[in-house]
Amino acid sequence: MKLIGYSIGVLTVSGAISAIAPVLSLAQPALSSFPGLPGITLASEQAEPMNQLDAQTRSELQTILTSKQLTQLEAVLESTDGISQAAIVALNLSPAQQTELMQILMSTRQQATDVLTPDQIESVRRKLPFHP
Repeated sequence: MKLIGYSIGVLTVSGAISAIAPVLSLAQPALSSFPGLPGITLASEQAEPMNQLDAQTRSELQTILTSKQLTQLEAVLESTDGISQAAIVALNLSPAQQTELMQILMSTRQQATDVLTPDQIESVRRKLPFHP
């Protein structure tokens, strides 16, 4: 899920979620690719924790976002243009949703950075597009 990649970046709030920026990358013996982390190959011991984190993040998002918002978010994350402030604002999140989304993404970021190497994290940050 690309959201894990984006959640490792910095989040800023200004009335609405302003930004979800980049996240993860590669340096260890490569065994499997992870969806949403462009050019990243995970070592065997990284794959299971990242898959669990992906499932957990999806589940948490489903509890706070409407089905329409989830669809819009997935479309933005799949876009080759990257994510923009306007795309996040277009989700029309309530203040409560903004707060909860930021908490989920910050938690995801921390958990992902605990699994990934510093080189992997830096690589993802460089590769994921973000447009203010």
